[in-house]
Formats: sequence, C-alpha cells, structure tokens
Amino acid sequence: MAHSKEDGEYQPWLRVDLESLKCIWAVKLVNRYADCCWERTANALITVALSEQEIFYESDKTGNFCGYHDGQLSRYNTTITCITAITGRFVQVLLNTTTILNLYEVEVHGV
Repeated sequence: MAHSKEDGEYQPWLRVDLESLKCIWAVKLVNRYADCCWERTANALITVALSEQEIFYESDKTGNFCGYHDGQLSRYNTTITCITAITGRFVQVLLNTTTILNLYEVEVHGV
C-alpha cells in the first residue's frame, strides 16, 4: 500500500523499480476501497523511463509518457493503457492534483 502525508501534497507520486528493462503496455491502479478513501485518487499520469534520472516530478515534464486518466479513478481499479508500448525499468504514477496518495496496489503489465 502507498500512502503520503495525512494533509496531502501537490502531485504525490509512487515509483516502481522493475530491476530490469521491460516493455510496458499498461499499468493497473488498485484503489484502497475496502475501508475508505478511494475518491482521493484522481488525474493519474503514468511515465516510464530507463533510469531514475529520466523521470520528472512535475506533470509538465512527462519523460516517456505512457498514459493519463483525467478525473477520479474507479472505486476499485483502473487500467491505464500506454499510447504505445514503452521500454523501461522505472514506472512512475503521479497524481496531477493536491491530494493524499493511498493506492492499495500497482500492477505493471508488460513483457
């Protein structure tokens, strides 16, 4: 489970290190829905990079753009499909808003 500061922050993010290069085609975000807070997850920006230095923290510098979900995500889960498959080692989920990041699970789909 991922969680940020209790009072929220601007553009909270979570990064996944796949430990080797993969061809990424989608990212599934599983919300924390059983107990509370699913409505906090909105405006999800997904980027993929070969190295940590390629990933940016601001939404206007998207690195290797995978996909974006505008607005609130589903109560249970939302799959964001990349516009085109991207090769990379790092996958970042950035919420382009001021909120609390509290995802239950992040699944990276690829080969």
